[in-house]
Amino acid sequence: MVGGKNVQGAASDKGRELALKHRAEIESQVGAGSMFEPVAQRTQVVAGTNYFIKIKLDADKYCHARIWHKLDNSSELHSVEGNKGLNEEL
Repeated sequence: MVGGKNVQGAASDKGRELALKHRAEIESQVGAGSMFEPVAQRTQVVAGTNYFIKIKLDADKYCHARIWHKLDNSSELHSVEGNKGLNEEL
């Protein structure tokens, strides 16, 4: 559905690719952990696609990143929220 977020699921290949592309920016905002593992995502179709990605940084430390994948195939980190838990909804 255009404009609405889909159901949260496992991180897709594209979601992992985008998270890794913006890893330095994400870690500069929330701090680096002992790992960087995209574990879940939701998407929202707009003028391109917003990827809402849950990233595991340590055993019990997660962050949520919002990355806009534009129609021209470029991407932009929109926002990052730190101090998230495994069960917090994206």
